[in-house]
Amino acid sequence: MSAARWGESILIQTPVRLVVGGLFCLAAYMKLFDRVWAGNDPTLTFAEAIKGYHILDPVMHHHAIVTAAYVIPWVELLAGLLLVIGIWARPAALVSLVLLAGFTAANASVVLRPDVSASCACFGSIEWPCGNSITWCQVGRNAVLMLMSAYILWRGAGLVALEAPGSGTRAAAGDLDD
Repeated sequence: MSAARWGESILIQTPVRLVVGGLFCLAAYMKLFDRVWAGNDPTLTFAEAIKGYHILDPVMHHHAIVTAAYVIPWVELLAGLLLVIGIWARPAALVSLVLLAGFTAANASVVLRPDVSASCACFGSIEWPCGNSITWCQVGRNAVLMLMSAYILWRGAGLVALEAPGSGTRAAAGDLDD
């Protein structure tokens, strides 16, 4: 492997993978276990936040909203852990990219509808770096995270990962060219 490949892996790929994975783990943990933000049941509080987006009718789609509130954090946690560990990084990056695209579309829909005021609930009680009310800040934050996820999808986990060089998820994009 060339010095340039090692440099990219250590200076770009690994930090990007750890940031995206770490933020997904944090978001999942806060949605699942943050009693400060949610009281006794963080998942139902997340379901209420989903209802606040006014994308689905809360009466007709109550089960879909509650199911999403239970499933999304676990998918975030799995994708985040895979990214942090560096196993199946490309599939995990694809999952994070799809989730972020959905979150970004939902946030943009709230910003573009002045009659809707919703709480993001992205990171529970830690609304980083944006406030709790949905603004263009959340859309911008998600756009940056989408670019980071797309980079991982394109370049892979990097050399500092548990995923072995030459494994099926990395060799496909020519990680062994150098």
